[in-house]
Amino acid sequence: MNVNMNIDINKIIGLIVTVISIIGAIIGAVQGDTASSSISGNGTAQSGGTNSQPAPQPAPQPAPKLAPQPAPKPVERTPEQVRASLMRQLNEFRASQGVAPVSESAELNAIAQKWAEHEAAQGTFNHSTLKCWTYTDCPHEHIAIAGDPTAAIDVWKRSKDGHREGMYYTTSVAVGHGFARYTAGPYKGMWFVVQFWHDHNER
Repeated sequence: MNVNMNIDINKIIGLIVTVISIIGAIIGAVQGDTASSSISGNGTAQSGGTNSQPAPQPAPQPAPKLAPQPAPKPVERTPEQVRASLMRQLNEFRASQGVAPVSESAELNAIAQKWAEHEAAQGTFNHSTLKCWTYTDCPHEHIAIAGDPTAAIDVWKRSKDGHREGMYYTTSVAVGHGFARYTAGPYKGMWFVVQFWHDHNER
């Protein structure tokens, strides 16, 4: 009988151990599922963060408008530069027509300059009465209103009433230039005059 009791006790102990093992396995499995669920949840949260909408960017601001800059003022040339430009362009045009250059006359420059200043101050546009100035015989004369020496030369070159031909007379030997800015009257710009002197007062 004692032997049988020992056998029963051993069975009971074995059964208890088996049950404990089963319970331990169940607890371990449950803990593993919980950890896996936690990791999966964290991964989902991270993945959800990656797919979230980007933060809104501020709207681009319009470029500031720059204040308009004033137009540059025209460079005021010296009288010597203006006369040099007129002489150079006149003789270049004469050369293009196969005619000898003319020389610059200080006396004609003074006469032409006096008349240019007179007309600009009066606000008129007239030819001079050359006999009343210096020469007993009158040279011929061109006048123009223009913005600069080049524009004045172009006015005479494009003329259809003799000014173009008058620039390359073969008898012309000396010239004088005058110019002044209008200060009165309806005209705007510079008043130019060129006076040609001939070797025999011929045109």
